[in-house]
Amino acid sequence: MPLIEGKCPNCGGLLQLKDDKKGGTCPFCGTSYLPQDITNYNTYKINNATLNVDPTAALSQKLSNAETHLSKFKDYDKAIVLFKEITELKADDYRGWWGLVRAHTHEFTKADIGSQTLYKINTYVKYAKNVADDNTREEIENQWQSYLEQNNEWFNQNSATL
Repeated sequence: MPLIEGKCPNCGGLLQLKDDKKGGTCPFCGTSYLPQDITNYNTYKINNATLNVDPTAALSQKLSNAETHLSKFKDYDKAIVLFKEITELKADDYRGWWGLVRAHTHEFTKADIGSQTLYKINTYVKYAKNVADDNTREEIENQWQSYLEQNNEWFNQNSATL
């Protein structure tokens, strides 16, 4: 019986789904998935039928998972991992870059991030603005400037150690 192979949309673990199954659970992280959720495959022949998968479905699921880890679980480290994967899948989508900014700053509530991290975050802001549409670019710029202004005192007080 043919297998569908790919990566778990949440943890990246190797998944193998028998072609007669409608879904499964990742043995590594416990995430439920459907065949269209599995990344790294596009077309498979299954019992003389062709299965075409839209690769944007995996991106949508990964974005959803990243947002959940960021906003609901406050698991910033996991959100960073997922947003980084999103930037690797689709570098021209601002949501991955902006998600990295949001995760590193703990949704703009953390100032003590260090100079190397601040430099990295500034790069992510630049990338997000470069690929965003005009309205989104303006929103990003406004939110980033607001964060910098709110934390300017902390940055100035700690510039010797940054």
